[in-house]
Amino acid sequence: MTGKRTKVTNSEPDYAHWSKMTVLTKSEAIALLLNIDPNSIDPEKPLPVKNEEAKKLQALLSRAFESGAFPNSIRISPEELVSWAASNQLQAPQGFMDALKKQGRHLQIGVCHLKIWKLITFVCTRILLCKILSPNNVNQVALFPERGKK
Repeated sequence: MTGKRTKVTNSEPDYAHWSKMTVLTKSEAIALLLNIDPNSIDPEKPLPVKNEEAKKLQALLSRAFESGAFPNSIRISPEELVSWAASNQLQAPQGFMDALKKQGRHLQIGVCHLKIWKLITFVCTRILLCKILSPNNVNQVALFPERGKK
């Protein structure tokens, strides 16, 4: 299978199909947020968007991928995409959100839960490791490793 896709004109995305995907590529995610069928674009080329809002959205999502806003810098789950859009005051197409809900996908609208979850996981892991390794000095070593060294 090549990266090239068949050009389909003026077709709305098949949200039922895209809502079943475990992950989306950056170009698929951008296309879906712009209500463009990802199968109608060439992922190797920038989307041919003419309106300024679409260009801004494309730039925002591209920058989010580049900056590591998502756990996987190459792909994003549909849930992460909708959550990211909501946390940036952007509206994902209603058809996409409805299809995700119909699939039973858990949507965290308006909450940037990925970074919070990563932070909680990091802190808890540090505390647990330090409790095992240094039970008398847990708080100091877990959160401020440089203070635990003498």
